[in-house]
Amino acid sequence: MLKTYGGLSKKWNEPEYESLRSDEFQYICNNLRFELRDHNYSHIREGFISRTLVDRDFDMRINSIHFLISGSAVMDVGGMKIPISAGDVFVVGNNVKCSWEYRQDAVEITQLFNLQLGNAEDLFSSLKQPLILHDRLADARKMQSLFETETPYSAIEMRNITFSYVTEFLKLAGVDLRKYLDIVLKYEKVFSYINDNLSMRLKLEEIAVNTGYSIGFLTKSFVKDNKSTVKDYIHNKLMAQAEQLLIYSELPVSAISEKLGFCELSYFTRWFRKKKSCTPSEYRKYMRPELRVV
Repeated sequence: MLKTYGGLSKKWNEPEYESLRSDEFQYICNNLRFELRDHNYSHIREGFISRTLVDRDFDMRINSIHFLISGSAVMDVGGMKIPISAGDVFVVGNNVKCSWEYRQDAVEITQLFNLQLGNAEDLFSSLKQPLILHDRLADARKMQSLFETETPYSAIEMRNITFSYVTEFLKLAGVDLRKYLDIVLKYEKVFSYINDNLSMRLKLEEIAVNTGYSIGFLTKSFVKDNKSTVKDYIHNKLMAQAEQLLIYSELPVSAISEKLGFCELSYFTRWFRKKKSCTPSEYRKYMRPELRVV
């Protein structure tokens, strides 16, 4: 990222360097979030039909990237048939509906991921159809080898390979990073204040006073640009925090409720059930099998 012109400083007798990092470049470096959410390494029988996450019972938007190591399939995108062969790598965005049927026994690696810039929506949300890159068998077999090795270093390598493909698909999709960057910078104070003061008690009026935005701006412009009300944005953040605490902490549900700013445990339970169709305790037991009573 640094470029030298090879000259020597007269004062220090050292090479002079000029940084090529603009403020926008630095912002993207600091705020681009690539999250691998789950993975699957599958041996698939002929005739099996795989469907996109949009058709399943997922309560969050998530993308999938697939490395087909062996076998073949035919993808159905709105009636259009697209052949998929060993060595193909394809990505399905979180709003894309399609299915694919395997024509031979196959081996496939699937990874679920999110890619966001700051607090904007996922960068693949605008994708209208799957994207496919052909003749990538060497990388697909490399992923297979890394999965079978299962070391901390192989996990890092798998992440790096996946991210390189996500970046390639991002360019192939023609995603306008400028649009996302502009939105994030426009509401940076709002996002920062919400993140620093996240609570069920957080109100629109408080956010407006402390960020300098008018309530009218936050109720109209924010919704238009972010496809979400401020309240929904706060609740999504609270749910993400609740999930993390239920899965990875030992805090009692009552303590989590209090930590997130709910006035009563019963209110937290009703709110959680409405969004997840289960109670916080049931969610914790489902996500942590060691807590289940056999």
